[in-house]
Amino acid sequence: LLICLGFFFLQISFAQKKWKPNLGIEFGFTFGGITPTTNSDNPLVQGATTLKNGGGFSGGISTQFIKSKEKSNGKLAPSYGFQIKAGYNSHESTADGVFPTYDDQTIKMTEIAIPVLFKICLGSKEVNVSASKDADTYEVRNGYSHNEYEIWRHPGQYHAGYRTTRTVYFYAGPQFGFLNTSYVSTSNSYETGFESVEKNLKGNNLSVVGGFEFILGRTSIDISYQKGLQTIYNGADVYLNAFIFKFGILF
Repeated sequence: LLICLGFFFLQISFAQKKWKPNLGIEFGFTFGGITPTTNSDNPLVQGATTLKNGGGFSGGISTQFIKSKEKSNGKLAPSYGFQIKAGYNSHESTADGVFPTYDDQTIKMTEIAIPVLFKICLGSKEVNVSASKDADTYEVRNGYSHNEYEIWRHPGQYHAGYRTTRTVYFYAGPQFGFLNTSYVSTSNSYETGFESVEKNLKGNNLSVVGGFEFILGRTSIDISYQKGLQTIYNGADVYLNAFIFKFGILF
């Protein structure tokens, strides 16, 4: 609630200064997880070749403030700005048959992520979405005698085109994360389903995020990479890295 209120007041403040504000929602998925670079007491994060990273969910809200520039034809276009997000990411990493029990082990991790991003417009233009037309249909009817037929044509409906904008952004910036993790056994041994909090995993994370955002009208496709800057494990170099793909709606 506090984050939403903060976004709202920022929108009002920057609107008065003639920056263009937008609120948005986004959702998608992650692919990645922990990346060990040194050994640790936990066999799952020792960097074994059996370690596999899986997918997860990503979603959240955002607010952005983009400064406009005047083009040579007198029209306004986006130039640069910044964006603040509040999101939820889930990650999962699994090792097959780790020593000493040879159970399949999984670390499940959720992250409240707050990235602060600088955005620069790589290109923007207005485009015409052409009118569409439903396909014509035809009907064959019997005539007045057994050998007479008529072909009736039913014209399709025309749908008007419209004008919209197409914009591409590159962005980058720091991300502050708050982690919640658990360590799970998924084998068929007596430990099946055993779940506990991994005490050596830290509760916070600092990352850098970079990516591209493609906007058509008020919809967006976002592709980014999250690179961990600090270890999330006490006693070993273990980082959180992930690709994130999201779809969004701007208001």
